[in-house]
Amino acid sequence: MSPALSLSVSLSPLCKSQDISKETHLPKNPNRQNPCHRTHSYFKFSRRSLLNSTTLGLVEAGALSVSKPARAEPEPESPVASTSSRMSYSRFLQYLDEDAVKKVDLFENGTVAIAEIFNPTLDKIQRVKVQLPGLPQELLRKMKEKNVDFAAHPMEINWLPAVLDLLGNFAFPLILFGTLLFRASSTNTPGGPNLPFGLGRSKAKFQMEPNTGVTFDDVAGVDEAKQDFQEIVEFLKTPEKFSAVGARIPKGVLLVGPPGTGKTLLAKAIAGEAGVPFFSLSGSEFIEMFVGVGASRVRDLFNKAKANSPCLVFIDEIDAVGRQRGTGIGGGNDEREQTLNQLLTEMDGFSGNSGVIVIAATNRPEILDSALLRPGRFDRQVTVGLPDIRGREEILKVHSKNKRLDKDVSLSVIAMRTPGFSGADLANLMNEAAILAGRRGKNKITMKEIDDSIDRIVAGMEGTKMTDGKSKVLVAYHEVGHAICATLTPGHDPVQKVSLIPRGQARGLTWFIPDEDPSLISKQQLFARIVGGLGGRASEEVIFGEPEITTGAAGDLQQITQIARRMVTMFGMSEIGPWALTDPATQSSDVVLRLLARNSMSEKLAEDIDLSVRHIIESAYEMAKNHVRNNREAMDKLVEVLLEKEILTGDEFRAILSEFTDISVAKLDRKSQCLYLLNLCFTFKQFSQVHAQIQVSGLQRDHFLLTQLIRFCALSPSKNFNYARTLLDHSESSPPSSWNFLIRGYASSDTPREAIWVFRAMLGRGIRPNQLTFPFLIKSCASVAALKEGRQVHVGVVKCGLDCDVYVQNNLVHFYGACKKIKDAQRVFDGMSVRTVVSWNAVLTACVENFWLDEGIGYFVKMRNCRFEPDETTMVVMLNASSELGNLSLGKWVHSQVIGKGLILNCQLGTALVDMYAKSGALVYARLVFDRMELRNVCTWSAMILGLAQHGFAKEALELFPKMLNFSVCPNYVTFLGVLCACSHAGQVDDGYQYFHDMEHVHGIKPMMIHYGAMVDILGRAGRLNEAYSFIMSMPFDPDPIVWRTLLSACNTRDANDNEGVGNKVSEKLLELEPSRGGNLVMVANMYAEVGMWEKAANLRKVMKERRVKKTAGESCIELGGSIHKFFSGYDSRADYEGIYQLLDVLSLHMELVNM
Repeated sequence: MSPALSLSVSLSPLCKSQDISKETHLPKNPNRQNPCHRTHSYFKFSRRSLLNSTTLGLVEAGALSVSKPARAEPEPESPVASTSSRMSYSRFLQYLDEDAVKKVDLFENGTVAIAEIFNPTLDKIQRVKVQLPGLPQELLRKMKEKNVDFAAHPMEINWLPAVLDLLGNFAFPLILFGTLLFRASSTNTPGGPNLPFGLGRSKAKFQMEPNTGVTFDDVAGVDEAKQDFQEIVEFLKTPEKFSAVGARIPKGVLLVGPPGTGKTLLAKAIAGEAGVPFFSLSGSEFIEMFVGVGASRVRDLFNKAKANSPCLVFIDEIDAVGRQRGTGIGGGNDEREQTLNQLLTEMDGFSGNSGVIVIAATNRPEILDSALLRPGRFDRQVTVGLPDIRGREEILKVHSKNKRLDKDVSLSVIAMRTPGFSGADLANLMNEAAILAGRRGKNKITMKEIDDSIDRIVAGMEGTKMTDGKSKVLVAYHEVGHAICATLTPGHDPVQKVSLIPRGQARGLTWFIPDEDPSLISKQQLFARIVGGLGGRASEEVIFGEPEITTGAAGDLQQITQIARRMVTMFGMSEIGPWALTDPATQSSDVVLRLLARNSMSEKLAEDIDLSVRHIIESAYEMAKNHVRNNREAMDKLVEVLLEKEILTGDEFRAILSEFTDISVAKLDRKSQCLYLLNLCFTFKQFSQVHAQIQVSGLQRDHFLLTQLIRFCALSPSKNFNYARTLLDHSESSPPSSWNFLIRGYASSDTPREAIWVFRAMLGRGIRPNQLTFPFLIKSCASVAALKEGRQVHVGVVKCGLDCDVYVQNNLVHFYGACKKIKDAQRVFDGMSVRTVVSWNAVLTACVENFWLDEGIGYFVKMRNCRFEPDETTMVVMLNASSELGNLSLGKWVHSQVIGKGLILNCQLGTALVDMYAKSGALVYARLVFDRMELRNVCTWSAMILGLAQHGFAKEALELFPKMLNFSVCPNYVTFLGVLCACSHAGQVDDGYQYFHDMEHVHGIKPMMIHYGAMVDILGRAGRLNEAYSFIMSMPFDPDPIVWRTLLSACNTRDANDNEGVGNKVSEKLLELEPSRGGNLVMVANMYAEVGMWEKAANLRKVMKERRVKKTAGESCIELGGSIHKFFSGYDSRADYEGIYQLLDVLSLHMELVNM
């Protein structure tokens, strides 16, 4: 029994002190063995608890017992006043062990103790102060054991000094702020009500008689806008002329146009011409950090304007305050919205704004609120666009008035050379030319300075000239390729200059100058621009070979891709049709509108767009390469001259090119015209018309045209293999490239085996295959796992001496992997003298797809050791390996590599991650990856649905299926497998039947054996065994053993007892199909044994023994420390995996403790 516990509690002098004693049984404290452990849940001394209670019981078990009030004891003295000495905590414990401590008073929440201690040396009792480390449990226990009288006392707090100190700290700031607020609010300022310091006062600049120094004579190139403003000035000066016929002055004019076109200049001109008061400010000047300031400033501005009417108010960059409301940016009470609301009210509200004309300017009208743009507020919208050639010439006249120009300077030529320049750009051009002339020590500006200034503004500063070498020659061919392809393509702008002088990031430049301003651009012109843009890359590939192409075409590729995509999505210039396939908001300069833009495009339409864009670019690229091939001699001569002079003018370029070819589009030879038309074909009908023109022109024997005809038939979306084979059969001679295109087309078709017959026909015609023939032929053999034919092709590769070609070897590795000949694939890979990332990916794929997972991981490690950087395909293969192994650690590591490399989470990579996490049981991670994917295809949805279903989350899987259909994603056979699996786990038989029916009759997917097995599992789990048996017997094909084993597992005891039951029937069917499979015999024998049919069970066991049939040992795996350990049934592995068994024992004990 625990000793009696007595605790004396003393409160403030106004409270009574009581003794509480109680003898009780206390449970053992699990932490008592540790004397340094503090258990705050047993003893808590706080000022709040002591002040609010008059009795206190302290027991370790938490029970409270109160005795009758005892006689109050006198309040002990203050620890500071009554203590004569201090004592260390260790010395205090020593006295406590020696029974010398008589009484202890605890202060300050148990951190200070005043103890009465008997000093044997002095032979008297001393009062000492001891600083305690909190209130240890062990100390209380010792004092109870020693029968020490101890008590806890609350802290006495004197509130008056604290309050006075607080008031003293804040008094001066409060008085100062109140004084300033009073003086500011009492001052008679024009600011808004209750806004101190004039925060609500408008910041508009007011001019009673404006003197901007700008008139309409200083404005050029924007005649339409100037005419509108001259009309307003006339209205202000002679209003009676217009009021006589009932006209009223416009309330507002909105200037819209790109930056630098003269919007602010027009406002300055009208201020200088109108002769009325003029207010000017920027839209951003309305907004401050204080709520209500913007609206107050709008009111103040219009109050001033009305007081000085008629007048003009000019608001520059009104988009800063006039942005559309309700975008969700800033919330409903956004300060900008309040300011805009006030502006709308002042411009055309209940009171109106008589006599005030508001002029505003913006270069982003698409983001302005519709209420601001309506008539009555802005009656006119004046577009101040980029000037045309005549307008540019007029602007140049204005900005060259104070410039000294040489007599050879022609402003019309400058205007023709500067399409797309704004007024500000032209002003900057003339200023840069003047600076350049001064730097060169000239007293006049010449055309040389003008040309250099244009180059600097458009392309950047002139860089260091390149030294002679391979890079300079390559750049020369690149730029000449641009010029030749552009010149020989109908519809392209003429070449103005070809330069090898580096500017900005460009190592060379080719300049084109349009004959007129391109207000309307035809399809032919756009296609010609794509051909010209690809001329540089085409010349690199044709002249130097594909391995030598450089990054110099990066900017060209961006431009031509943008043009081609706009042709398809914006201009309707593709086979898709005249559709606008993108939301205009996606092209907006405002990021909010781009975020809010809707993308209602289906995956099929997006795929068609990509195919159309690809077709346009590929057609243009083939044309560009043809131009380079057909004009190689002219190109060599042009490059030679360009390397010598570094700059070729357009006239010089055309003069040299005309020596080798007729550059007139009207005089193009018939072959080039037919080739051009062939590259523009989208449908087979168009192709047939072009082919007829070729035959009429007598060009049917031209090898290059024949190759292009077969390329269209074999690789275009309108492919026709029979027509291609007819062309080859009727040709007297055909180059290997035409056969290669046909083999390539069959390799990517639904009938890849036909490529083998084409190859045999090719050999029969005596045509020798080349390095481009075998890769696609090997790919065809891999598609149908034609091992015999593939080995024959491999022999042909060796005979032709192409067994060292890396492209051919990569396809051989893939072929042997597809035929499950991993040793052969490894042999080819090991014999490669040169390897690429594609080579490593091929051998990795071969190993993983054939479940040589350890070998695949080994190749991945070797790949990294050889310093090859894994790409997206590598990551997908390794994720597949992780999912098959169930190695979550490896999968997470691959995921971290994907994030670290910044790879885009596309459909292929995202699906692999979802599948890996789902198969590893980490469904939370799988769902996170799934939800974060912007684009999902049917494989992504199917992987998520199947993963949820297989792990028992049937409800979530079935909820995901209709969402998939809402996204217009068509399900496949894997999707329905997941749905049927979910119905099996949820016990939803009727829903399973419905999904099984919809699979074929709604979605057109023929059920496979695995789907029938899933339906049998649904019926078996529901106990509907006879129905499951009938379902199997009605299958359109013979059921496999897996289906019968599924039903056998679901059979119950009653069926096994009945000789006519389902169990017996299923057993017989299963043993007929697989009489020697040990697993089947064991299942049937166990079923007989469980129901007491021992004779049948013994007979089966006897058969197994006679046939020496053994069941494959069961296997399980566990992952620990990044490694996977396997355990086999019947093998005692405790000695080998002692540490793992210890961990499992601890895990089992923990699960028992938490009742799992």
